[in-house]
Amino acid sequence: MSQDRAIQLRDMALAIVRPDGVPPPVGQGEVKGFPGDHLTISLRAPAENVHTLTIWNGLEQVLCVGWSDGDNPRVICYETGEWERELEASAPIGSRGAC
Repeated sequence: MSQDRAIQLRDMALAIVRPDGVPPPVGQGEVKGFPGDHLTISLRAPAENVHTLTIWNGLEQVLCVGWSDGDNPRVICYETGEWERELEASAPIGSRGAC
């Protein structure tokens, strides 16, 4: 598992789900599906300053990262695959970094 790559993918997904950079309100979340693709991105804020981003490829969870404001992100799961290219193709160019 590449921690750096997982965080890079999280950042791309955040740019898709929350292009304004503002996290969802506490206790709420956002879900973004991609028509014609198999990817679904979920961003949750279960508590104040706590966030979880999860990506599914079909029914398979392929990325889950949790973090608190001001803390380092924690990669809970990361499965490499073709889904990464789909995410990169959908992400705003400025969020892609050096892949």
